[in-house]
Amino acid sequence: VENAIDAGARRIDVRIEEAGSRLIEVRDDGSGMSVEDLPLAFAAHATSKIRSLDELESVATMGFRGEALASIASIAQVSMSSRRACDSHGWILSPNESLECRPTAHPVGTTVTVADLFYNTPARRKFLRTERTEFAQIDQLMRRFALAHPGIGFSLTHQGRLVFELSPLPHAQLAEQMPARIEALLGAEFLNRARRIDSAASGLSLSGWVADPAYARSTTDQQLFFVNGRIVRDRLIGFAIRRAYADVLHHARQPAYVLVLDLEPRAVDVNVHPTKAEVRFRDARAVQDFIFREIHRALAQGAVAGAHQESGVERASRGAPAFGAGMGRGERGNGWSGTASMPSSAPSSSVQGYLSLLAASAAVPQSVDECLSSVQEPSQAQQPTQDMPPLGYAVAH
Repeated sequence: VENAIDAGARRIDVRIEEAGSRLIEVRDDGSGMSVEDLPLAFAAHATSKIRSLDELESVATMGFRGEALASIASIAQVSMSSRRACDSHGWILSPNESLECRPTAHPVGTTVTVADLFYNTPARRKFLRTERTEFAQIDQLMRRFALAHPGIGFSLTHQGRLVFELSPLPHAQLAEQMPARIEALLGAEFLNRARRIDSAASGLSLSGWVADPAYARSTTDQQLFFVNGRIVRDRLIGFAIRRAYADVLHHARQPAYVLVLDLEPRAVDVNVHPTKAEVRFRDARAVQDFIFREIHRALAQGAVAGAHQESGVERASRGAPAFGAGMGRGERGNGWSGTASMPSSAPSSSVQGYLSLLAASAAVPQSVDECLSSVQEPSQAQQPTQDMPPLGYAVAH
């Protein structure tokens, strides 16, 4: 899937059987490959994406190591078919049988088929989890790809049943249509309880949604963070987000968010983890402070997105995309920002902004005047002593 994204695909279709243990097929409409490059794709550590040391220090592609196809071909039956727009026909290569390419009928793009996983090492099959668990992992991964790249259409089919299908979103309409994709993949409740973030400073851009503290969950399944379109689970990023929620979230609960961080490729090293799940920032402190500041500001002042967004049914009645309509990610490096993002009705003062935050998890007055009118001035005999904490201590701590 990552290679398909690098190839400029506008649509990626994934078909699996028995949760991938029997069949995995990935088809894209990208640029395709030449007959000379097909055998090299299965050579260990061979890649066309890194041509110099400078490019290695500023990786802008999803893949770059040249390990995946060679590794998969060593433990499964693999075939690859591809065709470029300038070719009259496609070519197919089955490295388990022969390194000789054969002509084949194929549309522009590439199809990779992986069958009989661990056919030659059956002892490893016992380490696979149940079919339900393995499928859930694939489903979650595909949904994350769909959120990270709204400019690409995705579909997932399991055992002949279509699990989901999303059309690509035009970049010009990303701000208007991205909420529909998030609702389709994460549910309407998340979107209704989420606050929009769209900010940039010092070469960093952060966009996406963070959920109200009242929407906190017991698991981390809705903690999605993308760096330059790459799915990451980085401890530094996680710490910054937890710190932003520290004053309003119980330590045993987990915040929910979908965020995209864009920065120059040279400012981040993606080649530090075997699965590319972690990254290293050249100025980690600046990134951490930026993420903390913007999320903290959104929680304190941002308006709840759901209060200003029409429901999926209302969108469908106007012909706007609902579940079946697309989600993808536009041009890389542009996040989900746009001038037509969710309207904001943020309070004009920090006091009222904080009251709006508390209102999401407890019944409190909705305005400063109502709040102050409910507090009676203490008499002389009721003045607090040194042993009594000041008013608001429980809220602040």
